[in-house]
Amino acid sequence: MMIAPSDAGLPAMLGEIKVLQGGGAISPDARALFERSLSDDPNEPAARYYVAKAKISDGDTVGGLAQWRALLAALPSTDTRRSALAQQIADVERTGRLAPARSSEAGPPPAELTDAIRGMVDGLAARLRDQPDDPPGWVRLVRAYAVLGETDKRDEALRTARTRYAGRPDELSQLAAAASTAATMAAGR
Repeated sequence: MMIAPSDAGLPAMLGEIKVLQGGGAISPDARALFERSLSDDPNEPAARYYVAKAKISDGDTVGGLAQWRALLAALPSTDTRRSALAQQIADVERTGRLAPARSSEAGPPPAELTDAIRGMVDGLAARLRDQPDDPPGWVRLVRAYAVLGETDKRDEALRTARTRYAGRPDELSQLAAAASTAATMAAGR
């Protein structure tokens, strides 16, 4: 099944992969992905959750809790994440800190999440094959392949985009930045 990537959803899901790879820790790379997601869509739930969690982890408990409460209020009453978030809020209010990570935290197991990410990335790649004049899409694709550790696909997407935008310095600059970010992410794997 192909999942159509959204501008905000892809970085948020890639951030979640990074969190899972880090055993629940929100690395600087993951946080940057969540913040990118929020710049595309300030209402993206996963990104809002993790940015608030990072604030609490960094010692800004008041700020993080305020963001979690706002997220809880924004989630539909039928959203299955509501009860887990409400419990986390209550725990942090009671203890003043985050509870240790549990293996049963909300979210699909890493293999399922990785499959969902791969579906989104495959969808983005297919869309770019059909509609290749999308410089931000190529940048997202290069970064996504880097996070997934698919360096051959990352390099091929980068070559294709560089060839396509050879006469466009702005696009080449963005691709160079993506390649630099991608190399940093790949080195951190």
